[in-house]
Amino acid sequence: MTGADLKILFITDSLGLPRLDPEPILAEETWIVQVEQQIRNMFDTHIQFYFYCVSGLQSDTVAIASQGILKAYQPDLVVVQQGIVDCYPRALKKNEVSILSRLPLLGKLSKWFVKKWYKEIVQSRDITYVSLPLFEQSWYKVKSQLDVPFIVVPIAPACPAYVQKNPRIAENIQQYNQVLAQIFGDGFLSHAFDSVDADQLFLSDNHHLSKFGNQVLSQAMEKAIVGRIKEKGIG
Repeated sequence: MTGADLKILFITDSLGLPRLDPEPILAEETWIVQVEQQIRNMFDTHIQFYFYCVSGLQSDTVAIASQGILKAYQPDLVVVQQGIVDCYPRALKKNEVSILSRLPLLGKLSKWFVKKWYKEIVQSRDITYVSLPLFEQSWYKVKSQLDVPFIVVPIAPACPAYVQKNPRIAENIQQYNQVLAQIFGDGFLSHAFDSVDADQLFLSDNHHLSKFGNQVLSQAMEKAIVGRIKEKGIG
């Protein structure tokens, strides 16, 4: 390795980013910043941290980036938190949303209809923005392109309020996590959220990590990264 003893690349969607709504999560409260600070404090060595964090990030976008920008980071270890955007059950397809946005009257009517019958529509239509086969294909491509060790966070378990709002979400999370476990094996942190009350993991939107959720994940990730660093005999 040149220039740094270890280069760690974090790939996340909005769950790794600070936010103000619906409740504030400051930058220093995000799990990725907590992990960076903890690792720097623990090891007397030069570790370079890189961050590819994009709100709404999908696996097919990561697959495209893995052939260019992500390779340019030249990471020795890749840390991933992504998948809820892909697997979240939707009421409408992307092209339907696009068409309705250009038809104000019909668009307004459709919003009312979807809001009123959201659970029933989601249950019957079984729509996701990234299909399970494409999700699998995308992450196999990323793994092959970067060809370094990965540490992958499972899609966090849905809290009861999330399941009440979207009855397909728990099943989808399980299926997409199974794909990640299959692809990444020991690199998949299957127990990251074990023995944790899902109600405490999220903000009031039932989606983004709360301060507690960020702390839980930072602790699990710190342990995993420290293990990788010790394997390399660094520090």
